[in-house]
Amino acid sequence: MALNSSQSASPNQDFAGNPEAKNICHRIMIAWSISECALGGFMHAIQSPFTGLIVGGLSVLFISLIAHHAANPAKEIIKALGFVLVMKFSISPHAPIGAFFAVGLQAIIGAAFFRLIPSFSPAAIFSAALSLTLSAVQKVVILTLLFGTNLWSAIDQFSSSVMRKFGLTDTDLSIATMLVSGYILLYFVGGIVVGFTASRLPRIIEKRWTRLDSESAHFENEVMDSDRNKKNSLPTILLLILSILLLHYFFIGYEAAISQLIRLTAIIIGWILLVRPLVLWVVKNWVRKEQVALTKELNLVQSKIPELINFGKYAWKNRKFQAGFPITNFFILFLFYAIYRL
Repeated sequence: MALNSSQSASPNQDFAGNPEAKNICHRIMIAWSISECALGGFMHAIQSPFTGLIVGGLSVLFISLIAHHAANPAKEIIKALGFVLVMKFSISPHAPIGAFFAVGLQAIIGAAFFRLIPSFSPAAIFSAALSLTLSAVQKVVILTLLFGTNLWSAIDQFSSSVMRKFGLTDTDLSIATMLVSGYILLYFVGGIVVGFTASRLPRIIEKRWTRLDSESAHFENEVMDSDRNKKNSLPTILLLILSILLLHYFFIGYEAAISQLIRLTAIIIGWILLVRPLVLWVVKNWVRKEQVALTKELNLVQSKIPELINFGKYAWKNRKFQAGFPITNFFILFLFYAIYRL
């Protein structure tokens, strides 16, 4: 199989002249699907607030690498997206539907930019910035749909009461707006960093090949007990809902809290009983048709998930192994291992 370390490519084979574009695009597609199932599932399990930034950033980098090597970037990206969605749904059917939507949006944005913009670097930067910014906006929109605009009003009133207790004068400053703006700005800046990394990634890998090869060789794979690392997300979700209902009760009123509870209950029931089953039914039928042809790849992806999660943890601990941004070093080392050494 293409990802076997015994068949690992050299920089000259895959980056200079690109005579094996088809082969490397297939390797990147496999690595992307393993990353989505492994790192994506792990970060959703621990309820990390930066899942979209890390997993989305990696997806954008995989998409950029496919675009760099493919003769027809848009076609190859959409083809890879279908493969990744089949793998992700087959292995992680209980992943949030928002995660499937996010990776689909990233691929569609990437395909559009790499088709419309002839130069690789600007296309990589623009697509990364837009993809990750929309990932943050998606979360804000979901919160607003679930809890209504009263959520932001309650946060503002809570922050005003805290400031008054500390003797600070009340102002027209909206803490909720600052929080939302700061969150979106963080993802936008993250998108710019990922975009610049993506625009230089092929040259970086070729230049650092020996160093990256040596660093990844130090990793000793140990089978991970996935149950030990997963946390039950239900208590966290219930605590978040309870906190928001209390904010409504204390700062807007009893009626607002009851109205919010009824609204939230109706949305959850509608989602559980109607929307989610319908979406899953459509996706399951599509995936079932594709699984037969992808049995070998599916088995490969499943077998490599524990190893890639372990290496992700190793790469994060060793993200300062070279000069530069630690998060950029993590991305580069993780991608190198996933594509050439896994």
